Amino acid sequence: MLSRIDLAYEMPRILYALYWVMADVLSALEEAAGKVNERLRFHFMLASKRCNIIVEHLRLALEETGIKIDERLGEEELRRRIGALPIETLKNFRSTIKRLINELASSEGCNASWLSSKLMEFADIICVASGMLKALSDSLKESRDEHIWRICLILQAVAQDLEVITNTHRYLASNPEMLARDVKLSHDP
Repeated sequence: MLSRIDLAYEMPRILYALYWVMADVLSALEEAAGKVNERLRFHFMLASKRCNIIVEHLRLALEETGIKIDERLGEEELRRRIGALPIETLKNFRSTIKRLINELASSEGCNASWLSSKLMEFADIICVASGMLKALSDSLKESRDEHIWRICLILQAVAQDLEVITNTHRYLASNPEMLARDVKLSHDP
């Protein structure tokens, strides 16, 4: 287990990697919003607005540590800093969005139960990420360093935003009839 000093040292590296993962999620959501109907665009735009808030919070946290967001991290560096799960989740997320858009463009449309299961899968992963950020923040909150203290506040806000996303995913997945309506109506002009 990492000590508080190790966590304080590693936190900027973790935040930098998390920033780029969330920036990729935001990019994928914004791109997808332009390829779907108005009803689904609503869902994508809600998600992208929340992700944008998270990206901005992470940018503030990085500024607090003195790190400039200048160099995009490659997949291997991201994997080294934050592990394989976020990278594989990002790939799965992009693949899911691509499949959703392709299915919506087909004459058969999208399978709402498949989409519902994917929403639950992502909700579980996002819940883990939120818990990890809370744990990181909680482990450092006793610090007397004003920068670390501010970063802990930001991490708590990011964790809460992730919880909102988790709850939204679960709500959408728990109401497959309404989800199916929005998916079915994707063929409307």
